Amino acid sequence: MEFNHSEVFEKLLEPIDGMCQNNAYSRSCPRLEDESWIKVGLQRSLAELCTGRGFLIKLIIDGADYLSCSHYFESLKSERRLNHLLEVHKQLIIKEESTPDKSDPFLKFPELASFDLYAGDGHYHEAPVHEIKVDNKVFATQHFYALNLRSYMMSHLTLAEYGGDRKKEHDMRALKRMTIAELRKGAKKGQKVLYVWDKAGIDFKQWQKWKQQGGVYFLSEEKALNRLLVCGEPAFDKEDPVNAGVLNYESVASANGISFSRVTYQCPETGNIFKFLTNLPKTIRPGVIAQLYRSRWDIERKYNVFKNKLFERKAWATTSTAKNMQAIFLCLAHNLTHIFGKAIESEVDVSKDDVEKQEARSKESKKKAQAAGREAAPHVFGPKRVTELPRKLFIWLRSWIFKVSPWKQAMKNLKGLFRDKNHSKRGDWHAPESSRGGLIEKI
Repeated sequence: MEFNHSEVFEKLLEPIDGMCQNNAYSRSCPRLEDESWIKVGLQRSLAELCTGRGFLIKLIIDGADYLSCSHYFESLKSERRLNHLLEVHKQLIIKEESTPDKSDPFLKFPELASFDLYAGDGHYHEAPVHEIKVDNKVFATQHFYALNLRSYMMSHLTLAEYGGDRKKEHDMRALKRMTIAELRKGAKKGQKVLYVWDKAGIDFKQWQKWKQQGGVYFLSEEKALNRLLVCGEPAFDKEDPVNAGVLNYESVASANGISFSRVTYQCPETGNIFKFLTNLPKTIRPGVIAQLYRSRWDIERKYNVFKNKLFERKAWATTSTAKNMQAIFLCLAHNLTHIFGKAIESEVDVSKDDVEKQEARSKESKKKAQAAGREAAPHVFGPKRVTELPRKLFIWLRSWIFKVSPWKQAMKNLKGLFRDKNHSKRGDWHAPESSRGGLIEKI
């Protein structure tokens, strides 16, 4: 199959150059080579067309004469192609994370140097059109993902199981199906792994097992029904600016005798109080624990990218293989666009407006905290890393990955787009204010 040679699309694919061939799962397939299949999958992830057939018809009209709809849909059932895609994605993540990201907000906390940091959560797609009924019901497709809080690389954890009395799979049940090696996500020996999860991530007995067997730690928010026994109050430096907002730091135990830490934190902007539970070592300051949980909201921003910028709201096909493929393609498309956004920074500052709006909002929030007499840690109102690329960049990519045009022409168009303030509407850059709340209301 021959592709129109879009220079923008080739630029986007540069980070995975050679990974399709240097792959243990590569096979020769004259009708649709592995590299072409991955390109089609990425184009589908970035395209706005709602149906797979509509997308394929567009490609055929654009010149992909050898692309057969029936053969493509059959390829979505291939376990080999799934493993091939997963290997490409793993290689990309290893390559990207081999060099520390200077924008990593956790570099300022030396006690986290030995930790890989992930935010985890579940996400849904609508059921595909011809979804197979289970117990005479059609269930939405549920996935679990992890966001590396240092590199911002997204990865797929697992596809949820459903059926019987279960309309959806509980987060902890899904995580328990995974092996320690899968949870560690390639972390080197001696390196620890932390998952920041919402309240659905609480299982104290399992936390202890993962910590002892694989150096996997958890951080979550306390549930109202948790009944915990206070065992002590470890000393912490209340004068340390990082610990501003921390009201209490306690050692607590569950009913089955498992001990961990509880941090009580007050949002400087709203005054609301939150309680975080974790089995992290006591060497990690409670203010850092609060900041880690605040960062969990970043994965929700990535789901906004999936839904509202990549328009992936419905599962591609009915098989578990195809559903896993879609999840990995979404992560791959997200990660490539994230890398692409950093690569063009020297030519186009696509995040300028976002940074300016973040700074303005931080100043406003700081004024509210000061007016209420509440102190905030420096990192709370300090410079923020851009968590989400603007909608305009996705619209531009969606158009230019199908165009046979010079790179210079495409960049000229992009520069003009970002100079046009008429396109810089708030909805292009942020989740709705009502969905975000205060700085810690993200919790």
